[in-house]
Formats: sequence, structure tokens, C-alpha cells
Amino acid sequence: MAAQTVEVNAEDATSIGILVSELVGNACKYAYAADEPGDIAIQLETLPLGGYRLDVADRGCGMAADAAPQGTGLGARLIAMMASRLGGEQGWHDAGPGTRFTLRVAKL
Repeated sequence: MAAQTVEVNAEDATSIGILVSELVGNACKYAYAADEPGDIAIQLETLPLGGYRLDVADRGCGMAADAAPQGTGLGARLIAMMASRLGGEQGWHDAGPGTRFTLRVAKL
């Protein structure tokens, strides 16, 4: 885990915490086989022109471009809702191997 000091209000801090919790939980459930250990990297950093970027990545099996969501979809909706509430741009990326979620919030 790598984190810079990012000052946000209490509501935004709560949303960031919910995002990280959900993303780490998803990686634990879906990225690695049940008997396979694996790392999850979390990075929070300020952007040069203001705002911040959050990355949560695993080195697991990755997501196929045409894959149907696993689970109930509630987690994906929660992630999208928190990213929207923060006013950020979210994206899922191939981390080669694994999957990376990135959230960019241009303002503080």
C-alpha cells in the first residue's frame, strides 16, 4: 500500500473507504483461486494539477473483455455509485496479469 496525504471532507473519505473495501473484497473473491495466495496493491496519490488518483490492483486471473459480472452485481453498482458521488472518472484495466481499478478525481 502506498498513500500520499490527500485532504478530503469526511463524506469523501467515507466514499473512498467504501470503494477500497469493496475493491479489495472483490479481488479476494474473484482474482485468485481459493487455495492461491495473492497480493492486492492500493495506491492513493495527489495529481499535479489538483485532485487525486486511487488505484487498486491485483495480479490474479484478470477480467475477460466480454465476461459477465460475477456475483450479484451489487458490488459493481456500489463502486460506480461511490465513484460518481466523488465526481471521478473510473476505469477497469488489464494489469497484465490481473486487473486494475483506477479512479481519478480532478478536484479536491
